Amino acid sequence: MIGILYEDAWTLNETCPSLPSSIKQVLSVAVDLTGFCVLCEKQSRVHLLRISCVGKLLSDHPIPVNLGALTQNKKDDSYECMTTVQNFGDEAILLLNDGFGGGFQPLLRNISGGYKQLSYTGLDRILQYGMGIRYFASSGEIKSASICSEQISVDKKNNSLNKNANRILLMVALVSPSPECTLPDFGSLMQAIFFCQLDVVIAILKNLLNAPIESQPAIVCEQIEGNRNIFHVAVQNAYSRTNADHADVDATDSRLSTASQKLTLLRRKLLRHAPTTRAKAHQQQQLFSPETGKDEPESAVSSDLINKRIPLAAKERQAKSIEIIRELCKNSVVREYSIDLMRQRDINGHSPFETAIYQRAYSAAQLMCQTAIDVKDWSQDVVDILMPSVGSDDTNEDSSLFILCAKDTCSYTWTGEEHTPQKIYECKTCGLVGTLCCCTECALLCHRNHDCKLKKTSPTAYCDCWEKCECKALVTGNNAKREQLLSGMLQCPALFDGLNSKGEHILLFLARTLIEQEGYTKRSKRPGPTTTTTAYGVPIPEHDLEPPKFARKALDLAIGNWDVVKSLLVVGIKKPNTH
Repeated sequence: MIGILYEDAWTLNETCPSLPSSIKQVLSVAVDLTGFCVLCEKQSRVHLLRISCVGKLLSDHPIPVNLGALTQNKKDDSYECMTTVQNFGDEAILLLNDGFGGGFQPLLRNISGGYKQLSYTGLDRILQYGMGIRYFASSGEIKSASICSEQISVDKKNNSLNKNANRILLMVALVSPSPECTLPDFGSLMQAIFFCQLDVVIAILKNLLNAPIESQPAIVCEQIEGNRNIFHVAVQNAYSRTNADHADVDATDSRLSTASQKLTLLRRKLLRHAPTTRAKAHQQQQLFSPETGKDEPESAVSSDLINKRIPLAAKERQAKSIEIIRELCKNSVVREYSIDLMRQRDINGHSPFETAIYQRAYSAAQLMCQTAIDVKDWSQDVVDILMPSVGSDDTNEDSSLFILCAKDTCSYTWTGEEHTPQKIYECKTCGLVGTLCCCTECALLCHRNHDCKLKKTSPTAYCDCWEKCECKALVTGNNAKREQLLSGMLQCPALFDGLNSKGEHILLFLARTLIEQEGYTKRSKRPGPTTTTTAYGVPIPEHDLEPPKFARKALDLAIGNWDVVKSLLVVGIKKPNTH
């Protein structure tokens, strides 16, 4: 039976006629005492099916991950799955093994029987592993310092495994090919970025210039769970969860002096003509780096003098992460791999630039966008970074240009608990069903790749997203940087020529969004609860902010660009054949 399941989707459907006919490909299979768990592609999404031993379909639920992030394209335009689902013979345990970053994400059930948004475990890359199930004799044994196991508990009447038995999953992992490689000579760049250690990152990047060429890709191109590279990890620390902890408030970087700004502009002009060898790139970095003196050796900075303190305050972590991205973008070795790194997609299908847009880390997005333009100008590689190109479920509506214009704060921040006419969605993945719902902004950001659909009931409600999950749409971000980033993206015809899934040009999209936001502006009453936490101890977000108004600025910028207006006028007109 297992061999049949692995063969192809057609044979699987022939063996199990009750399976949906829309299954395109079987990606992975796990076996337990009750049947099979089948990870498959269905309607351009990832689904997990549970099948009994006799071939009966027991359940069918989507997994909140991007299909393109789980597969790797081949030369013949086909693809192979790099991720497997494993349960180690126990139906109560289900893990998604990430084939790219070498990590594991547990698949946890939600209130509707589906699967929750994947959470990162924080484990480093795992090369080899071994796992086993340990069953406890009693619940008190869990608190013991030593773990003792007993035989599997079996119900004598039903002759089946006791589902209420306490159990733990033990894993032995190999994280390094040899003991000498456990502690790298230059330090772990990924770990320093993860902990927002700015001084450590600067020291590693400085030592990277003298590192052997063959060892540079292992340091720069390291990946961890969730298909995340160094830019992904830096961006995920470069945004704030609350407005009180927001550190990215200035339109310009206050740390740069006038002289350093001129030096940055001069370096940018020279780096537009990328050097052909690493040696030339190293000479250029030495010549124009303000940290390196003319006669100062590269090893002048002692490791004992480096500040290795891990910042704990949210505002400090955000500020240091933005500076880390700045250091990564200006390092000559990292710049050689920057295009490939920025094109990589995480498990949600986002490039580092798209992650920054979704998380409202506009300063980080602007740094990466400008670096890509400096290295490759407005080539197709840069367009691939700014627009989705992986996964058949991606559409132009997910284009970074549309998301940048549409991304506003959660409607709860300005409606409070007042029932307001707006588009509302239900998300079965997070349990936002029945009387609970989420707004458009949360549906695009917090519930992307989820089982989230537009509600057909009367759209008069307030958003409940923050009650069920960690809402990521509560902070406005740096609107000055957002406006600068939009002005730059409107210089690329490949971005504003594309239409969304509704067939709308960017100007029509902004006009429609503006009409909706003008209606929001007229409502001045924004009541909300008087307490700061709910009865369950969940912090209540701010609910007295101003309604979104960015669409007005975005429309003014777009109309002021003649190329964008001309692009709208020629929509639907067939271009003449030049052959």
